[in-house]
Amino acid sequence: MASLSADELNAFLALPLTARLGTVTPDGYPFVTPVLYLWDGATMYFYVRARAEYLANVRSNPRIGVSITAENGWSPRVLLLGQASLVCSSEDQQAWRDWNALWFPRIVAYCGGDEEKARGMFRHTDEELRMPMVGLKTAVERIISFQGDDYSPKYYR
Repeated sequence: MASLSADELNAFLALPLTARLGTVTPDGYPFVTPVLYLWDGATMYFYVRARAEYLANVRSNPRIGVSITAENGWSPRVLLLGQASLVCSSEDQQAWRDWNALWFPRIVAYCGGDEEKARGMFRHTDEELRMPMVGLKTAVERIISFQGDDYSPKYYR
């Protein structure tokens, strides 16, 4: 089982996949939710409704885990561990418009390259300015990745 190289990792995380964001509830339970993500090669970003339960978890404990796997559910796989923090809020309208502009190329990828469909997804920007939204970023502390279908020697006796 081989780890992804830096180039392979960046190429994999550029794919329009769904991440699973893991947080910890105030009473200590794991809380995992599917999210869209944006990866810039060092930091992972998330687009979040401010009233989402997992954001409350992040506010009380910023440690998160992010799991991303290929559509086949097996390989490759990436796990990122880090600390999440707020980048911006829809309360600052210009910052929120800038945030949406940052995300637009990623949304185009999620829409299979269809810019018109992506623009349609951003038709809600004005609505988002009336509801609390935030942008999160993750200071990645550890990345675990693998590809292939063989097991690491550590699993054998």
